[in-house]
Amino acid sequence: METPATSNTLEEFYKYLIGPSVAFIIAVFSTIYALYQGQSSKKEAEILKNIANALTTKYLGEYPSFVHSTIDILQKAKVSIVIVCDYPCYSYFSDHNKWMDYRMAIEKAAHNGLKVTIKFLNESKRRELVKTQFRYKDSDPDAWKNPPEIETHLKDLLRIEKSKFTVENITFHELLDIIEQAQKLALTSYFKMANLEETADSLPLYYWIIDDKEAIFSIPSFTEYDKEKGFYTSDPKLIDALGKNNVLEFKTLPS
Repeated sequence: METPATSNTLEEFYKYLIGPSVAFIIAVFSTIYALYQGQSSKKEAEILKNIANALTTKYLGEYPSFVHSTIDILQKAKVSIVIVCDYPCYSYFSDHNKWMDYRMAIEKAAHNGLKVTIKFLNESKRRELVKTQFRYKDSDPDAWKNPPEIETHLKDLLRIEKSKFTVENITFHELLDIIEQAQKLALTSYFKMANLEETADSLPLYYWIIDDKEAIFSIPSFTEYDKEKGFYTSDPKLIDALGKNNVLEFKTLPS
């Protein structure tokens, strides 16, 4: 249940989001219409492309396609990084190579003296969210493996981790344990130089802010695997709205 404070914060955030998003949609549909009419010259197409590129907020696509953009801005950070997302090991299951690049970008930033803050769900909420995203049901304990993309990612993960399990014999709870062990390793090793905070609240938005100037933010899906929507922004008001979202309670972990 949303508290009034949470609702007000989200309303403020979405108010800033709507304007740039509408402009982006108009630019896209203008291009499609011109092409349909057979009237789009190379010059017109270039003008529309420049308009889209000039927008301060842009749609990047569905997860995990926008993770590379997240890594790119983390690597650009000069002063600070603020991350608020579900798992410390972002993209660990869906794209392990991107997870490694993501991890290294954060490690390098902290090692170079940047102020790095990572906020995430606590263990109980992480486990609960994985169950929801994979649509796990006790009544059908193997159905979570059915989607082809899940099977592919699972096979890759078990190979990378040199697990004793196979796709055929691993249970969901065994996968949960593997994922959670990776989260704990990241917190105690890879991210030990960062400021770490956890919450028992649900996160309505995820975001990655660098230097208070640029950000990637995403709107998560709590019912479907890999349906998170990602956006880039350099809009100062949007970034300010993200950074001031203080309605959630976080607990600082001991260093």
